[in-house]
Amino acid sequence: MAENEDDSNSNSCAYCKKAIDKNNFIQCSGICNSVYHNDCAQVKESVVNALNACDAIKWYCNECNSNIGELNLMHMLGTIKSTIISAMEVKLNEVLKVFENNLLQKLTTVDKDKISPAIVADKNLFTNLTPNCKSNNIITNTSYSAISKKRQDTNTCVKEGPIREISSKVTKENTAADGKQFDYVVIKAKDSEKDSEYVYSALKNLVNPVEHLINIINIRKIKNGVIVNCASSESKNKLFSELNKSNKKNEFEISEPKKILPKLIVFGIDSNDMPANDKDFETHIIVNNNIDKSVNDFSLSIVRKINQTNGNPGSEVNAILAVDPTTRNSILKHGYLYIGWKRCTVKDSYHTKRCYNCASYGHIKSECTSKVAVCSKCAESHETKLCVSQNIKCANCISFNKQKNQNTNYSHEAGDKHCPCYIRELDKIKARTFFR
Repeated sequence: MAENEDDSNSNSCAYCKKAIDKNNFIQCSGICNSVYHNDCAQVKESVVNALNACDAIKWYCNECNSNIGELNLMHMLGTIKSTIISAMEVKLNEVLKVFENNLLQKLTTVDKDKISPAIVADKNLFTNLTPNCKSNNIITNTSYSAISKKRQDTNTCVKEGPIREISSKVTKENTAADGKQFDYVVIKAKDSEKDSEYVYSALKNLVNPVEHLINIINIRKIKNGVIVNCASSESKNKLFSELNKSNKKNEFEISEPKKILPKLIVFGIDSNDMPANDKDFETHIIVNNNIDKSVNDFSLSIVRKINQTNGNPGSEVNAILAVDPTTRNSILKHGYLYIGWKRCTVKDSYHTKRCYNCASYGHIKSECTSKVAVCSKCAESHETKLCVSQNIKCANCISFNKQKNQNTNYSHEAGDKHCPCYIRELDKIKARTFFR
């Protein structure tokens, strides 16, 4: 694979970093999803045959295997917590039922002679207390379900304050798969000489968020501009409106981030079964797997193919597909696609860019402006391929610690899949991907 971008689904051996040979690899079923040569993983041929023969058998690398105990403990603690909460809810409901029944009994046996005639004459007493409620009768049924229904109806009479109003705007269509909001506004200077600092300062002069009731979560600087993360779609729309009004000189380009379709990686496609033309390949996938093309905003396209070894007989290829959210969910529900004479495993794919010059994320080597190379292994000022150091350090985590005054562990390479900076980069991609 050409040295231009990192790929989170690379087919090089996680141990020796060499390319995976035909019919000589094993993939970890754990969180790392890494691929190893059989010899590097020290796995016997009989074990590989057993894994190929039965999908229910899983193999885990040493690192993932060491975390299984911890995961099991977390699962056990979660089960205990759920059991305790359920028991507490049952007990609380019993106490509430007794309390409300006693209260109703006392209310229905009040001596009317002791109540002021003026109050008794007022038939709208309870209506006056809760003017927006649908029912004027508070005590109509002594059953617990009826009381609960009354409580819910009464709660609707409470006026929504600013906090509730904001939270009500956070709907499913504004969120990504992991629940993170997607209400961003991108402001970029049309003049390429103007940097992000200039745009950042100008933005604060153009719009006053307090005056216009615009709620901002944060602002992130990008090349020639900034990205504003709003707290709701309402705040995003207000910011758009105010920026367009204030941008009288047409100095800035105001837009939303480009929507990213979900991507899937299909493993182990036999190159002999794969049509050379991408359009024919897409049709093959759709027809062979009975994929529904009538869904809203249907999309299925080939993004790229990985490790195609010149079409040699028996060679295998991995393919990245871009699909609409509904098609993604349908395919992942099964976990595989039928292609030619094989059933190929399918998983989510998240593509990241990492520079081979400065080791930073967000761009590739040909776009890098840094004049100093940074090693991805030891974080020193030399090219990674020239590194002979045994002192492993992550340049991105070291930089993050300095900027944010944090103490993140940096004893790993910049390309490590467990690197906090890499995980944050994946989170950004997931936040911009539309899964619904």
